[in-house]
Amino acid sequence: MPRLTFTSALQDRLTSLGQTALEHDNLDEFRKYIATELETLFDASGSAFFHWGKFDADPGLLDEGDLVFPVHWDNFRKKQYLEEVYKSDPIIKWLHAGSYSKTKGVVRVTDLVQPGNYVNSPLYQEFLRPLHSHYILTLAFSIRNNLIGNISLLRPDDANDFSQEEEETARLVIPILSAAYSKLMLSEELLLKDSIIYNLENYHSENALFILARDLSCISKSIGADFLLESLRSYGVSSIANLLFRSNSLMDCINKCIANNEPFLVEQFDNVALHPELSMSLYLTTLSGNAKNPYFFLTVKSNAINLSVERAASKYNLTRREHQILNLIRQGHSNAEIGGMLTISQWTVKNHVQAIYRKAGVKNRTALTNNVLQGI
Repeated sequence: MPRLTFTSALQDRLTSLGQTALEHDNLDEFRKYIATELETLFDASGSAFFHWGKFDADPGLLDEGDLVFPVHWDNFRKKQYLEEVYKSDPIIKWLHAGSYSKTKGVVRVTDLVQPGNYVNSPLYQEFLRPLHSHYILTLAFSIRNNLIGNISLLRPDDANDFSQEEEETARLVIPILSAAYSKLMLSEELLLKDSIIYNLENYHSENALFILARDLSCISKSIGADFLLESLRSYGVSSIANLLFRSNSLMDCINKCIANNEPFLVEQFDNVALHPELSMSLYLTTLSGNAKNPYFFLTVKSNAINLSVERAASKYNLTRREHQILNLIRQGHSNAEIGGMLTISQWTVKNHVQAIYRKAGVKNRTALTNNVLQGI
């Protein structure tokens, strides 16, 4: 093909490419657009897109969901690449070493490996040669030297290698494509955070709600969650993960979601009995994310909390209104919030709270929670 030279027409083309890339609002559509445009611009026969995940994180292992290969390649190619080629791929070594920052994000595979070694490598012999591909030009997208993605453009063995002029042209589009890709990644993270906030603000007050990461560590939780966990410690439940481990059906779903690259599992429900008079209702679904970094949304309803309120009301002979207020105190509401919910003044609430303190023999809310509600 004729060499690319930097003309006004090429400048206009690159400007249009960057502007259109920034207008995309979907990662999948962005990848398809970039692949099509770069293949045309550099006369490539195909391309492979690699997604490296979160910001401020070292590039880790890929799974099949992180790879976008040409549509005409067989479905098993992703698995073959990850199992047979990935560890020895010189481009992956270049990316993991952070060398992309030294070459301004662009490299040819022939710059990384001597020609004789390359044609005998697993990358070429086992992967590219059967697909009639030979030459590779890789563009790495990064923000603050953190790798977020890369695309490798391919040419067949009967074509010429990518030229140095084409390398320089690729370097011109790296900044704008990195900015566009990071914008889309950040947008997805913000949507996830908005979803978390929405769910936390709209859950039923009688339930405890948890947002869990892949390892079942707690990312966020509702006001009543801490109280729930405290009330369950005497039953041998030390964490929300420990509670989940007691449900075989929910754990099976979680493991399947991760192992099978299924970021969205069907909503699951289970009951867990910790004691003859203590049962837990667990409702699990995925909130967002992908199979590599899923987020799980767990709602827990326990009769332990209601039981402690019922027992306190009976033991201390509380009135119906005091019983209502004690339940709202247990949920973490302030006097002002309780007044609004019961349509009574804040001062009336305060008088009822003081009456509860006197009957229970405590002086403040901390003692009421620790010594009365959790101690019964």
